[in-house]
Amino acid sequence: MKEMKAYLNDQVPYMARRLTGNEQQPVLLGTDGDDLVVLTK
Repeated sequence: MKEMKAYLNDQVPYMARRLTGNEQQPVLLGTDGDDLVVLTK
C-alpha cells in the first residue's frame, strides 16, 4: 500500500494536468501495512 500511495501521489496530479489541464489528487483509504486489493469488471 505504501508503494502504491507514493506512485499515485506522484503520477495522478502529473497525468491529470497533462491530459486534461485540471488538478486532481488521489484519495487512498487504508494504512501502509494493509494489503492492496484491486477489483476489476
